[in-house]
Amino acid sequence: MNCIMQSIAHKLPSRWVCGVACLFVLWLAFFNPRVYAQSITFQVGVSNDRTISYVDHGTITNNMPYAGEIDIAVSQYNGLNVSPIVSVVTFCIQLNTDIYIGNTYSSFTQVTLGNDPLLSSTIAGRDLATLYYLYFLGPNSIAWSSTTAAAFQIDCWKITEDPGNYNLTGTTGNFYITSSGTEVDLAQQWLTAVSGTTVSSGGGNQPFVLYDPNYQNLLFTQSDQNEIIPFGIQPWPGAAVFAGIVFLRIRHRISI
Repeated sequence: MNCIMQSIAHKLPSRWVCGVACLFVLWLAFFNPRVYAQSITFQVGVSNDRTISYVDHGTITNNMPYAGEIDIAVSQYNGLNVSPIVSVVTFCIQLNTDIYIGNTYSSFTQVTLGNDPLLSSTIAGRDLATLYYLYFLGPNSIAWSSTTAAAFQIDCWKITEDPGNYNLTGTTGNFYITSSGTEVDLAQQWLTAVSGTTVSSGGGNQPFVLYDPNYQNLLFTQSDQNEIIPFGIQPWPGAAVFAGIVFLRIRHRISI
């Protein structure tokens, strides 16, 4: 195999070979997902939330606050400072696992929604993706109201706690809402739409999850994920130097 490749290399223009080699190295550096370790440090806050009451697996919870958007302030990515700190809109996809407002976490990693180990139900994964593509209103808090944020959060909980059940206010199933309000009405409207369709893509802006087996998993959008990894902390300087070295070495070898 090496003999064949060397023979081909000698027949090709040296600039072409060098260019392909450099592009390959840069691809590895910039676009190969394995380049990014996934450790993220952030502090938890909330906004655009409502108070709701619900029954979950037979347990009654009245007047639970913070049904809505969870804003996190990302300060580090893979041990490198994110400056300025990036505010990211997220939503909880696990009702019965805690995450504490005001706390800072460094144990979460980022995965795509389809690779979240805690989404054992294929129905839940499918419906969460559909909910996201249809109704995720944007990565900025200004895009959300307390009604829309609470509605989206309620649907996230319903989908993961009660896969395949699309009735929010009925008294059967693992999870249902016992309070009323515009957020519940909107959540039911969205959930009904989710039940009748499957949407698995949307302009390349796929859903991501901040994953930790000990805390709530948080759903967020790819545009936020891209902002968390600003150009300034990507490994481009090393990639450029490495590409240059490869270019010179290959050029030298071909010229011999």
